[in-house]
Amino acid sequence: KYLSKYLESRTDGSQALIVSKLGKRMCNQGIRDIVEYSAVKAGITKKVTPHTLRHSFATNYMLNDGNLLSLSSMLGHSSIQSTTIYTHITNPKFLAKSLPLHDS
Repeated sequence: KYLSKYLESRTDGSQALIVSKLGKRMCNQGIRDIVEYSAVKAGITKKVTPHTLRHSFATNYMLNDGNLLSLSSMLGHSSIQSTTIYTHITNPKFLAKSLPLHDS
């Protein structure tokens, strides 16, 4: 809902999701700075990076009955093995419910 509102309000014409005040694609360091600043403002004392947010999203998605194949696609992984390693899924329950069953 909020992402849709944000995208509708933009007038810069950029295809980038995150843009600077000048309407230009934001550089990696600029994104890291915003994430770190936001974590401090939220009272989070641990180091938080964009990768931390990506990992947290993946973990929460799986813990809330997400599908491993869908997650792999959302993260842009070409191999589902990358996704299982990335999300640190070691519980066979997650894998069993997430992978499609094939008859041999």
